[in-house]
Amino acid sequence: MTGRLRALWRGAIQSRFVRSFGVLLSGSAVAQLLPLAVSPLLTRLYTPAQFGEYALFVSGVNILSQLVCLKYDFAILTAKTDEDAAALFRLCLALSLVLALLLSLAAPFAPQISSALGAQGSGWLYLLPVGSMLTGLHSALTYYNTRVQCYRRITGANILRSAVLAASQVLLCFAHLGAFALTLGQVLSYGAACLLLWQKVAPFHRSAAGQGMRSAARDYDAFPKYTMPGALCNTAASGSVSFFLATFYSSRELGYYSLVNRVLATPLTLVSTSVGQVYAKELTDARENGDPKRVFRRVAGVLSVGAALLFLLLFPAAPALIRLVFGEQWGPSAAMLRILLPMVAVRFVVSPVSSTGIVFGRQLPTMLWQAGLLLAALLPAGIHLIHPMPLTHYLALQSLLMGLCYLILLIYCARLTAKGGQNHA
Repeated sequence: MTGRLRALWRGAIQSRFVRSFGVLLSGSAVAQLLPLAVSPLLTRLYTPAQFGEYALFVSGVNILSQLVCLKYDFAILTAKTDEDAAALFRLCLALSLVLALLLSLAAPFAPQISSALGAQGSGWLYLLPVGSMLTGLHSALTYYNTRVQCYRRITGANILRSAVLAASQVLLCFAHLGAFALTLGQVLSYGAACLLLWQKVAPFHRSAAGQGMRSAARDYDAFPKYTMPGALCNTAASGSVSFFLATFYSSRELGYYSLVNRVLATPLTLVSTSVGQVYAKELTDARENGDPKRVFRRVAGVLSVGAALLFLLLFPAAPALIRLVFGEQWGPSAAMLRILLPMVAVRFVVSPVSSTGIVFGRQLPTMLWQAGLLLAALLPAGIHLIHPMPLTHYLALQSLLMGLCYLILLIYCARLTAKGGQNHA
């Protein structure tokens, strides 16, 4: 067993994957530190209810951003030629502008929507169009920079985004804007990151002026047909809980839940995203002339060790840690963290390798799994409507069902890479 671990370690430190991942991870580590460092201050500047409204905004943006580029952003990474990638980027830019304008048509109904969700204010709803547009554009820019292996620029953008987010949310608090300050900080942070990532894309974008977006849209139509609905289901599965907690319980309870995401899920997502960006590129290369099984096993193995350590360290320390760092009023978040930690640990392993099916052209099975994940997230809400349950029971049921779904995907990805994608599309 020890020999296998040593061999895994020697192979890891010599691989291009680990070197690329190291660049992204170093930036992610700094990017994580900034919002985590400022969180104890923010929890004393904002109330749990205000954090609840902010959580609604973040969930709304995450869900809507999947529609902004219709998942043509992911096609930039896997495009067969640079010309195709250029046309796809221009297509993403056009779609982001059009869909943002369409979302803005709902602005007159913002007060009614906010009231239905139990939020105290509606200001966050007015920022949804621009927030969704910038998040989608950020994804397209990140995938292009990944394609050309500009990992240092991605790292710099992640750090800049976290720095702007932390600084703006603290400073805007003194303008007495309430939850709107939190949401505005989020928008500003993505805008700053997009400006930095755009510097590399600008010449590439101009050189593609003659390329046809319609042709690219037709050639890569599997992404809006299969990848986009699946990604929407996947994001809605994790984001829908915010809307259900606000509706079934209160924005204060949602605020407690949002703290768990801020101190746990968000940093883990940054790490797993960094791994996933490099993994998708490495697996794409290995699909044709390498060993995809080896790439998968190396990534999943290292992440599994990290997830186990995370669980063993955080589970016993959660109650004392939450109260010490964030204040007594945030104590209820500790119980939520313990309930969600097993599912988050599994997701930490699975999320980076979830692109396996897409890389091998298995968009339909991936979409079906993501629909199943959404069903697992919605099932507790349906049960609650029939038989109301305490919040802890609701979260425990959801954590169990979603955790099982992630394990199923992990097994599927392992089997797919073991076959070497022999029949990939």
